[in-house]
Amino acid sequence: MPAADSYFYERVLRTLERNSLPMPRQVIEASSINIQFGLVLNASMLSFGLRSQVEFAPGKQFLVRLPFELSAPPAMVGAVSLRTRTLSPLAQQLSSHIRSLAGTS
Repeated sequence: MPAADSYFYERVLRTLERNSLPMPRQVIEASSINIQFGLVLNASMLSFGLRSQVEFAPGKQFLVRLPFELSAPPAMVGAVSLRTRTLSPLAQQLSSHIRSLAGTS
């Protein structure tokens, strides 16, 4: 499980509740993807994580994705730069792309 004081933990709890599933009685908190996969692959445990983590995981062919979606409500995202520094061309391009996706100028 993710750390109990994390936002992701709350998402896991809400997903379990929405599907009428109890919280597991025995829980190990681990933020390391390597530890999570080790526990899943070698200790027959269940893990909650991001889809992107599984896509690039070594041994992903041994994992089974359960048919539950963790809700991802929209969240505000911010970018910060130093006023005294000029953005690199890549940072300018990224900033421009994010603004166009967000519909801001």
